[in-house]
Amino acid sequence: PTYSEPGKEEYEFISFIEHANSKKIPVVITSKYPINSDYIDKYEPSAKSKNAGGIWAGNLNNVSAQIKLMWLLPQMENEYFINPDCTIDDINSELKKQLHKNFIGEIDYKL
Repeated sequence: PTYSEPGKEEYEFISFIEHANSKKIPVVITSKYPINSDYIDKYEPSAKSKNAGGIWAGNLNNVSAQIKLMWLLPQMENEYFINPDCTIDDINSELKKQLHKNFIGEIDYKL
């Protein structure tokens, strides 16, 4: 998918994800109105973003995902981000696992 604003160049989200991942920066995909997990691969924009290396935030909305990331990322810093032997696949795998873990009832598994 591409995104643009009036007067600005077209912006390609897949390239952004790939570039960020090449710098060991994970990209978490969420929305104000998250879709059911059964549909993530059925919609082309979400499927392409996920296949490019984006991490789907489950049914966390954008604010919940932001707060959870603010808590998770510092805990992962030494083991994952500073460690030169750690790859973006290691980071994405652990971050996805932690994002999808229900710590305080923030995830509704019925959705």
